[in-house]
Parts: sequence; C-alpha cells; structure tokens
Amino acid sequence: MTRSRTARATFLACAVALAGAVAALGGHEDEPVESYTGCLNTSSGTIANLAEGEAPMAACKDKEALVHVGGGDVTSVVAGDGLTGGGDGGAVTLSVDTAAIVSGVEAGFGLTGGGSGGDVSLAVDPTVVQRRVTTDCGAGAIASILENGSAVCIKPSPVGLVATLDAGVVAASGSQDTSLCDDGFNEGGQAGPFTSTAGPVELDEGVYLVVPRGFRWEISKTVARDDADVFYAGQVVAQLGSTFIRQFNTRGLIVEPDRNWGLFTVGPSGTSVSLEISAEAWACSHAEIGGSVAIVRIG
Repeated sequence: MTRSRTARATFLACAVALAGAVAALGGHEDEPVESYTGCLNTSSGTIANLAEGEAPMAACKDKEALVHVGGGDVTSVVAGDGLTGGGDGGAVTLSVDTAAIVSGVEAGFGLTGGGSGGDVSLAVDPTVVQRRVTTDCGAGAIASILENGSAVCIKPSPVGLVATLDAGVVAASGSQDTSLCDDGFNEGGQAGPFTSTAGPVELDEGVYLVVPRGFRWEISKTVARDDADVFYAGQVVAQLGSTFIRQFNTRGLIVEPDRNWGLFTVGPSGTSVSLEISAEAWACSHAEIGGSVAIVRIG
C-alpha cells in the first residue's frame, strides 16, 4: 500500500509540474505552442526522459510507452479554398479570400435573373435563345422556327408541270329571232350561262403559270343579215387562280382585256384550284369555250 501511494503521488507531482510548464509555455497566445515527448512507465505512472520536440531524451524501455504532451490538441490550421490565414501554432486566424469568393452573378447574353446577394437564380430568355428544333420536315424545308422549338415546314414541290385540266367544251346559242338582235341584252332570247368544271388540284406554296393547251373560245353571229350593225353578243369565262374573261359584240365591247391567263401565287398554307368555264349568248349569237390548260410551277 505504501509503494502504491508513493507511485501515485510521484505521478501526480510530475503531471502538475508538467502542466505548469506547458501552461507557462503556452500562456502567451501570440507565441508558438511547444510540445514534449517522454516515456511513460505504465506500472508506476511516471514519465522519464522528457524532452522538447517529437523524440524523448533517450529511447523508451520495454515497459514504457511513448507519450506526447503540449499546450493544446490543435497543432495546425490550413486555410482551404476561399480562405486565407491559418498556421501551425499560436494565435491562428482565418479570413475569407474576397478574390476567390463569388459575390455576385450577372445575367449574360440569353439569360435573365442574377443578383449580388441572397438567393440568386438564372433562367434562359426564350426571346433570345432558341430551343432545339423538334419538328422533322422530312424532304421539305423549314419556313420558320417557333419559340417552343416546333417548325413550320414547306412541302417539297418540284418546279415544272403540276397538272393539266380539261373541262371539255361548253356552248350556248341564243334565239334566231332577228327582231331581238338590235335591242341589246335585255330583250329575251338569251341562252346560258352553261358551265363545266375540272379539278380541283391541291397546290403547295409557290408561283404558278397557267398555260393554255389547245384552249379556244369563240363568239359569233348565228343569222345572216346584210346589215353589219346587227347586234350579237356573248360571254365566255375561264377561271383558274386568275380569271380570263372575254365579252364581245359588234359594237366593239371587250370586257376586262387586262385579265388574261398568267401568273398567280399560292401562300404558305397552300390552296385548291379548279378550272371553271362558262358560255352565255344573247339573241342571234353563239358563244363557245373549251380545251385544256396546264398548271406549271415556276418558283
């Protein structure tokens, strides 16, 4: 019992003295904290060969354990990303590295949002940035791209002959009563109008030309009168995209001479056209129209 009490007393005395030494060494927070290394006798509880640094004054024996004592548990502080400062002992401070920390986000081209503090978010500006195109136009072409990524397609339509339309022939012959031939259009004896239609044909966007192929029209007298002023009149109409109108009489009347076969344009949504012909004759007159027309895409 005496030996045990003596060992404990010795250990306590060494510990108190060592703590006092460490406290004295570490009392100035701006100075480095020293550390010591010694050999602990696990049976008696005493420390021998204590020396400053990482090694004891002499090598520890078989029943001794290597121990380290110092002024604290933290031996170094390393400043990580975005920080400055740190150190291996003494008073250690850390500060934010303002050159490495993002303090604000500015919305660049094609973006909205941003800010200099708080919750910052960015979003794509759909009026500037186009979404990925999702429409497959196949063999056609893209006319325009919408904000949602869908596209308006132009159907392929080769340049050249698109269709040939033939509505046959229609004719009208007015009354043979010569007493009606001198009084104009409204005295009776009128025949028609008689009509015929061919088609329709579906046309894609483009520019088209109507080309007559053996197409003919005629307005003539049906009575033999020596008087050259005997009135006869008729009207023929052919309509396909543009309108061809002829109305003729012995007094030289020609209706709308500028409306001939020619070009017409079809918009992006396409259209449907038919060939429509008609003939109408007044007394002593014969009107006839017919034949085929070709529709040619030129652009």
